[in-house]
Amino acid sequence: MNKAQKIEQKLKVILENSLDKQDYNLSMSCITALAQIYYEKNQEYISDYLEKALEQIKRGNLDKCCNEYLCKNKVILLYDGMGQDTRGLALTYLEAINSYADRIVYVTNERVKNRQPMIISFLEKNNAIIEYVSESLSHMERTTRIISIIEEYAPSDTFMYTLPYDASGILAFMLAEKPTRYQIDFTDHAFWLGLNAFDYCIEFREYGVTIATEFRKIEEDKILYLPFYPRITETEFKGFDFDIADKKLIFSGGALYKTYSEDRLYYKIVDSILDSVEDVVFYYAGSGNTAEISKLMRTYPGRVFYSEERVDFFEVIKRSVIYLNTYPLLGGLMTQYAVAAGKLPITLLHDQDGSGFLLNEEKTGVFYSEYSLLVEDVKKMLVDEKYLKEKELNISDCLMTKSKFENEIAYILENKKGTLSYTKIDIDVKRLHEEYLTRFSNEKVVDAVAKIRNKPLLRYFPILFIKQIIRRLK
Repeated sequence: MNKAQKIEQKLKVILENSLDKQDYNLSMSCITALAQIYYEKNQEYISDYLEKALEQIKRGNLDKCCNEYLCKNKVILLYDGMGQDTRGLALTYLEAINSYADRIVYVTNERVKNRQPMIISFLEKNNAIIEYVSESLSHMERTTRIISIIEEYAPSDTFMYTLPYDASGILAFMLAEKPTRYQIDFTDHAFWLGLNAFDYCIEFREYGVTIATEFRKIEEDKILYLPFYPRITETEFKGFDFDIADKKLIFSGGALYKTYSEDRLYYKIVDSILDSVEDVVFYYAGSGNTAEISKLMRTYPGRVFYSEERVDFFEVIKRSVIYLNTYPLLGGLMTQYAVAAGKLPITLLHDQDGSGFLLNEEKTGVFYSEYSLLVEDVKKMLVDEKYLKEKELNISDCLMTKSKFENEIAYILENKKGTLSYTKIDIDVKRLHEEYLTRFSNEKVVDAVAKIRNKPLLRYFPILFIKQIIRRLK
């Protein structure tokens, strides 16, 4: 048994003892830590063990939610456990809900106050109610606070958009059963907690529908299929720190961990293209371990460039010849942004987890099952402009539109079902799970356990908390 497994086993023992003693803050700390470990390791999609623990806590706290109030029609609450501004799906859903609702109630974490200019501007303009949940609250206090907001405004429908291990928010949705509850599943490829916290689960691609029904065993009548669309925010182009005159720019971006695999295929793709086409430059914008990018920069001085993430990334895409997707984990939203900019999102597939982000995907010609086929096709695009333009014609009509998305949300809220059909696909998750296991580390276990909100675990894991403090001081 390795160190991570020993910590996991210890957390389970503490969880079981705390449930027996009804020490629910300690129980919720264990559930949060275990759920984050399962998410980071991603070897299973559900945990019956943790779901049963949450159900036991729910039974011990039924007095916290009366569920006797009269719901107010077209008052709709969205709980956002992440609080990102334009990144992610919160604003997309808020705009769609607003086209139907008489009143929106938006609930998020206090730590993001003053960090969401776009969302807050939209909500204030539309006379929405904004409620914050304090970071100083314990797990159970957070649950109680969210429930109290739901009861105060009595929404007819609630949406949950949160982290896969947000035990406090999930428990609140389990207890507050009066409204119709929707989960927005943005983590369809990985483990998440909360099988009993929703009436309907919204999946954005057929891959997610298949995982939900075949692996998570969610009843099909609870599944709603709704692809999202990329939000385009006009941003001034900030320019480049390098010269691309008479050069062909390949752009790529996102968290760098998405590019790491034992076979180094992503970096082999870039290397092969740069080696073959002399007037190509490569630019990556993102955060994380830059070791492999640095190697490329040394191999191709003046042709490989790197920066942190850019707010004007859409403007950068527009100035590129093609967008190269990350591998083995691709960026779904970045795929859509590339298409919206009229650029080909060149993608090496990693089993089926890389598909489903575009409509009519089979006609696009930008998804490759083999490294060699991708490289040869990209080389042809870079030297044959006519061929490139012909390929670009294939990506028209591949995105969900804002109006169609809003109409579908209105239909779902009115009828408790959707209009869009889906086809389940054959999925082999073995390779994806192997990739996650390769990236899993003891540091991720420390991150999962040693959180401020998991303070009750301090006396059981003092060394982990000390390590976390030291890491943050460096």
